[in-house]
Amino acid sequence: MWSKFKEIFGLDDLWGDGRSKSSNNLITIRNLQAENRQLKAIIKQQNDLLQELSEENMELGRSRRQYADTVAMQQRLLNVYQDMV
Repeated sequence: MWSKFKEIFGLDDLWGDGRSKSSNNLITIRNLQAENRQLKAIIKQQNDLLQELSEENMELGRSRRQYADTVAMQQRLLNVYQDMV
C-alpha cells in the first residue's frame, strides 16, 4: 500500500535510487482523467436519452388514460341508452 502511494505521488525516488516512476504515473493519471471525461460524457448522453424516454412514456400514459376515460364514458352512455329502450 505504501509503495503504491509513493509510486502515485512520485515519492518513490526520494533517496535517489534513480528508479522514479512519477513521469509514467503522470501519463497514467492524464490518461485516466481523459477516460473519466469520456465516460462522463457517455453517462450524460445516456441520462439525456433516459429522460427523453421517460417523458415519452409519461405522455403515452396520459394519452392511454384519456382513451380509457373516453371508453368508460361511452360505455356509461351506452348503458343509459339501453336502459331507456
